[in-house]
Amino acid sequence: MREKFRFFGIVTFVAIIGFLFVGCPEPNQTPVAGDYTVGNLNQTAGSVTAVTITANSGKSTGAVINVRYNGNSTIPQAAGTYAVTFDVAAITGWNAVIGLFGGTLTVHQAIGNFLAPSAINTTYTPTLTLENLSLPIGYKWDIPSTSLNAGNDQQFPATYTDPYGNYTTASGNIIVNIARAIGAFVIPDAINITYTPTLMLENLPLPLGYVWNNPLTSLNAGDGQLLAATYIEQSGNFEPASGNIIVNIAKATGITVIPPTIVTKTINSIIINPVSIPNEQFVEYAINAYNIVPENSWQTDLTFYGLLSGATYYIFARSAENDNYSVGTAVYLETTTLGNENINIIFLDFADIDTPLITAGIIYLLCGAEKPTSANITIVNPEHYDNGSIMWYLNKSLINSGVTGTYGEILTINSTLYNRIGQYSITVEVMINGKLYSKIVSFEVKP
Repeated sequence: MREKFRFFGIVTFVAIIGFLFVGCPEPNQTPVAGDYTVGNLNQTAGSVTAVTITANSGKSTGAVINVRYNGNSTIPQAAGTYAVTFDVAAITGWNAVIGLFGGTLTVHQAIGNFLAPSAINTTYTPTLTLENLSLPIGYKWDIPSTSLNAGNDQQFPATYTDPYGNYTTASGNIIVNIARAIGAFVIPDAINITYTPTLMLENLPLPLGYVWNNPLTSLNAGDGQLLAATYIEQSGNFEPASGNIIVNIAKATGITVIPPTIVTKTINSIIINPVSIPNEQFVEYAINAYNIVPENSWQTDLTFYGLLSGATYYIFARSAENDNYSVGTAVYLETTTLGNENINIIFLDFADIDTPLITAGIIYLLCGAEKPTSANITIVNPEHYDNGSIMWYLNKSLINSGVTGTYGEILTINSTLYNRIGQYSITVEVMINGKLYSKIVSFEVKP
């Protein structure tokens, strides 16, 4: 009985198991990440496209939906790494699945392009460096400590780094225009110089950086002259600055002239010739009875009046003071007005000459309204000649008037007796031991 029951039970279990396998359908499969090939995981920023997800052979071909990058369905364009997840829709035999990991999308930086910003315009300062010049976001100076000078179109190296990290760093140059700062005119020391006829501003040296505005300006003597100049700073960082420089020009010493010469003289006046001198100067004259340069009474007239007859005078000449010259050194001429002139005649021993004729001199007499001028003609040592042998003749006529002296050795002539203008010759004769000697004295009567 027990055997029958055991057999029946085995048959019954087998029948039940068979029923289960033959009568029930197989269960659906669930996709896994490894069932799919994910492509396009390495891309460049700015041009990123969706990754590709392809089912491997024999795997679920259900629709891939809801691809996400770091959980965001928007395709990223910025450089970086993004976890790719996706969902798969259900199909026959395959279950739907959510959040399969598809790998990591790497978005690489694109090659950077240096787009130079607009030129920077600023004004020079002594401490100006590149770090003082602001740049747009992302730009940095390569050497920010660079000191700067004035000038246009200067180019300095800089680097651009994309603040979003999508591009590699790019280098280039940025144009900088630096205007010159306002210059300052610092007045230099006054210039002191002495006048010359050709003196011009260009002859006056200036400190470094200073130039005369009108260098060909002719100059005259004078203190405290304000003359226009410009200061040009040597670095070129400042605008030229204008101002005035004080110039003191001392007078030159007047030229030393030559002494004057006589044109004519009378018993109470003297006329001189003009003394030559360069055009910029003129001569002044003075007269004194002593050889002392007068302080006053200088004149440009060439005639001196009101003088004493037969008196000695000193006529001075000098270059006069004017705007550019101080007074020159005075020179003089010593002369005497007309008066009683004397001619002494000495006869020598002319033993072998019967009648030697010698011109002893010329006397100038004046006639007219002036006081008559006289002259004495004297024979020296009259006692040496034969007594009574001295004779005076005018045109072979014996002269009796005006003869004086113990031996008749003095003849006085004057313009009262000789009042005709012209030349006169007087012959004087003497005898020594009976031998005759003679001399001729010539004189002229002038108006």
